[in-house]
Amino acid sequence: MNFLEKMTIKARLTLLVGFMAVLMIVIGMAGLSATNTSNENLRTVYIDRTVALSDLSEMTRLVMSNRIGVYKALWDPAPEVIQDSVSTIEKNIPKILEHWEKYKATESTPEEKSLTEKWEMAYRQYQETGMQPMLAALRAGHMDDAKRIADQVIEPIWPAIRDDLTRLDQIQIDVAKEKFDASQVNYTQARNISLAILFVSIIIAVFLAVMIIRGIGRAVVEMERATARLAEGDLNARINSYGTDELGRVAKSFNHMADKFKNAIGEVSGSTSQLAAAAEELATVTEQTNQGINQQQIETGQVATAMNEMTTTVHDVARNAEQAANAAHQADEAARSGRQIVMQSIDAIDALAREVEHTAQVIQKLETESGS
Repeated sequence: MNFLEKMTIKARLTLLVGFMAVLMIVIGMAGLSATNTSNENLRTVYIDRTVALSDLSEMTRLVMSNRIGVYKALWDPAPEVIQDSVSTIEKNIPKILEHWEKYKATESTPEEKSLTEKWEMAYRQYQETGMQPMLAALRAGHMDDAKRIADQVIEPIWPAIRDDLTRLDQIQIDVAKEKFDASQVNYTQARNISLAILFVSIIIAVFLAVMIIRGIGRAVVEMERATARLAEGDLNARINSYGTDELGRVAKSFNHMADKFKNAIGEVSGSTSQLAAAAEELATVTEQTNQGINQQQIETGQVATAMNEMTTTVHDVARNAEQAANAAHQADEAARSGRQIVMQSIDAIDALAREVEHTAQVIQKLETESGS
């Protein structure tokens, strides 16, 4: 993907982390939404249905208790039984109304509202035309009137009271089941959506990660190969640039360094060639100098030989002069003035001999130094 190669490594990693963060947020929001829906359904099941069902059940128990109390008094018209039944019924009536008001405060379906209004009207008629006159007849001890009211008023209305309460109970159960089923469907949908988002996101995340790793790995391998080639002496080793990210900048820096290195090696090679030529010229000059020194040594040896011969001759001359001096001494008396001249000549010759000998030593020393 070219657009990834144009991004820096930091931007690529930021993209990947950002995508994973968005993924987690989306999954989290989906989970929260499903949880809220399930929680609302559970709240409805408990408050609007379970509590309502409890109120209706209690109402049904109290209404049935009143009905039993009526027939108990009719079957056993003893004063204490009638008093107990009337007292129980009078206590139950406010409780029935209290539970009815609690029930009406809960959420109702349209069918439930219609049925509630119908039951409320039937119960009002049941109370006003049935139970209230019944209680008055029981208190007065008019058992015949009480039986007539039970047979002609209460019994015809009672099936509607009973059936409507039963129907209301069933509605609570049915609605609770609907809410539960809706919660299950919502959970299933949320789970499937979350899994689908997770699956697709994982595929995208893996794809992005593979592309990022592949791009970085390819650049690193290329750098490693180019570095190895340069280390082996291939001055033409270069790295193909991969975009403008950090590795691309490193590749460009490496190529620039390789160019500089190649130029430096070229300059060193040229300097080495010039140095080799200069060294060759120096070797030629040295050879010529050695030849001159050898020639000088030969000539110096010849001069030294000549000086040695000259020294020998001077010594011979000195001996001859000494002999002449001896002869002159013998003839001193005959030629005193000639002796004086001869002695001066001897002194001059001796000085000359010493000078010649000294010169021979200097030449000999120079020969020795030239040889070394």
